[in-house]
Amino acid sequence: MAEDRSTKRPAILKAAVLLFIENGYAGTSLRDIGREAGADASLVIHYFGSKEGLFLEAMRAVQPERPLQEGDIQGLGERFIRFVLEAGPQVRASFLAVLHAGQTPTLNDRLREQNEDRAQSWLGGHLEATGS
Repeated sequence: MAEDRSTKRPAILKAAVLLFIENGYAGTSLRDIGREAGADASLVIHYFGSKEGLFLEAMRAVQPERPLQEGDIQGLGERFIRFVLEAGPQVRASFLAVLHAGQTPTLNDRLREQNEDRAQSWLGGHLEATGS
């Protein structure tokens, strides 16, 4: 089982990234992801809990945080826009997938919570470091 987890979980995550970006949240089923990964849909649920949980983890895997967190807070908006425009097509597509998925009420709440937590953590650390 440990060997299966070490190969199947990453394969499922990779398939999810690919399919969510290509088809969007609503256009991707757990069966589609399982088929692409060579796994049963029940194994997808076993590893990620739900389609929402898998989507959140898949989008986190594609959207790096570091480029946005480097530099002062005043340039954050400009860095974000530059990052999205200059990033590769997979990163841009993942942002679009997140925007479209936000139309799903329960997923919208989870996306907001996840992003608020990340932003508050970074902002709090930045303010502590600068003494603001």
